Amino acid sequence: MAEFTARDIYQAEFDPRAYLEYFNFGGGTLGDEAIEFYLGHFCKTFASGRLKGDTLVDLGSGPTIHQFLSACESFGSIVASEPVDRNRQEIEKWLKNKPGAFDWTPIVKYVCELEGNRLGDTMEGNFIGKEDYKQHFAPKDYIKTYYSLSNDCHAENTILTFSLKNLHRAFISGGIKGDTLIDIGSGPTIYQFLSACESFREIIATDYTDQNREELQRWLRKEPGAFDWSSVVKYACELEGDREKWIEKEEKVRRTIKQVLKCDVTQANPLAPLELPPADCVLSLLCLESACEDLPTYCSALKNISSLVKPGGHLLLVTCLKGNFYMVGQNCFFCLYLEQETVDDAVRGAGFDIVWSELNQVSYSLDVSNNRGTYVLVAQKRQ
Repeated sequence: MAEFTARDIYQAEFDPRAYLEYFNFGGGTLGDEAIEFYLGHFCKTFASGRLKGDTLVDLGSGPTIHQFLSACESFGSIVASEPVDRNRQEIEKWLKNKPGAFDWTPIVKYVCELEGNRLGDTMEGNFIGKEDYKQHFAPKDYIKTYYSLSNDCHAENTILTFSLKNLHRAFISGGIKGDTLIDIGSGPTIYQFLSACESFREIIATDYTDQNREELQRWLRKEPGAFDWSSVVKYACELEGDREKWIEKEEKVRRTIKQVLKCDVTQANPLAPLELPPADCVLSLLCLESACEDLPTYCSALKNISSLVKPGGHLLLVTCLKGNFYMVGQNCFFCLYLEQETVDDAVRGAGFDIVWSELNQVSYSLDVSNNRGTYVLVAQKRQ
């Protein structure tokens, strides 16, 4: 009979990587059957709605995350706990999407299949490529989830109004202005232009996917079925002191957006094959963290968009921090795990000096993203 293993022996000798070999899933072994058994019961327990709440505490998490895959749908926060240092470090490595973290993809895919959403494997932090965005990104679902200003989306409303206030601060109060502003990764949205249109002669909107550019063009052309941005426009006008001028504001945005172009931030010239003169300001909201699969790619992308800014010009970024997925409809998309200091260092490394920044600790609702905070930054390109 095996003897009891003392805590100091666990601390000294327990090897998390060897233990994780039990979770190499997909070979059709007896181990797979055992994993399927308890993952199925986790899913039934939490999906039933009988077990839910604000906080779940997991005692003795070990180096694993499989136990959280269904629970994260039913609790606002999860606290993992573990006495062995190396086990906690192994979980942190996965949470921060660091090289060498255990590949939980097969298990996450299995749980997502149980929940009816195979694409949800990006909740595990796996990069969703360009073709997936082309095929699965639904502009209307994205707008309705994050930009409706509806009464039942408190976290999303708070983050949207945080962005609007800081755009107002930059372009109306802060005096950032000029001839041309380029927005990198506009998506299907127009809220980012509501203050900028007062400070720039022309705005160039850009996005990688055809469907996002088409959705934006639909609003610009006032086509039937275009999203109704009036509640967001009224809020921006209220910041400027006259809520009733929202119709005039919409028309000014339409007049100021001169082009809607394709962009790819992973290219040295994100607007290739076009060569545009450097702009007075480049704007990018919630784009780079979903377009870049790792930190080197992120730093490279910032240098790429830096080439679009003239010396002395400005960069305004809004970034989701400490998350690795976000939902659009039933599909889950990758988000690069970033911390504030990482963003600051990357911006400086791309040739900018930070003028001001602000951190909002509010996170999106857990059913749409697992980020922890939103960060806005204004920087000036060195001469």
